[in-house]
Amino acid sequence: GCDGAAAKGALLASKPTVAVLGGGVDVCYPEENRPLYEEIAKQGALISECPPRTSITKQSFPRRNRIISGLCHAVVVAEAPERSGALITAEHALSQGRDVFAVPSNLDSPTGRGCNRLIQQGAQLYMSGSDVLANLSPQFGNRLDLVAAEAEPPRETAKAAQKNRQAQEKELFATDDSLQQTICDLLKENGPMALDDILEEVAHLQKTEPELLTAEVTSALTLLELAGTVTQRPGKIFGL
Repeated sequence: GCDGAAAKGALLASKPTVAVLGGGVDVCYPEENRPLYEEIAKQGALISECPPRTSITKQSFPRRNRIISGLCHAVVVAEAPERSGALITAEHALSQGRDVFAVPSNLDSPTGRGCNRLIQQGAQLYMSGSDVLANLSPQFGNRLDLVAAEAEPPRETAKAAQKNRQAQEKELFATDDSLQQTICDLLKENGPMALDDILEEVAHLQKTEPELLTAEVTSALTLLELAGTVTQRPGKIFGL
């Protein structure tokens, strides 16, 4: 989702990112996010108010959201239906005196109604990162000028930019190309498959246990998704 995309963007830009976990700091949820979980641990930080080995419950994430907003100077809500955990984060941010931005959405889009409602209620309209930087500049001054300068993309063609991004993604989520080919072959032969079924088939081919391959297979699937070769469907179903 948006959280994962934001974290990947920070990592690809070689910037630190912090993930606030709903359970223990040693509990990765969902498991298919383990490659991202491990990269955040290397380049940023994983934090939690829960003791180690604390499992995830229904109330874990709303409770966690107050920490996310508390750590921020500003909160940007990228997408939110009428009932969304992101709106809980926005409420916490307002009560904590943080700036709240919302990305506008089409009026007929169910997944954007929460954002439109926030704007209607006084949240600041988000059009680009410069909106946030401009709002925070009185607090941080020249420090934000440096951040903005570093964020300026180099002038390059769209094709070169895509090639460079794919190379960065491949390096960040490094995995064996042969594993990606194996997964593609399985999906060609069987059609869309659940993650657990892919793990079972790959484990059978490699004569090992499925749980030993979870990180490798999810990394390979992430790369294939980023390349546009594989798409993920509801229920953790993957297909070509």
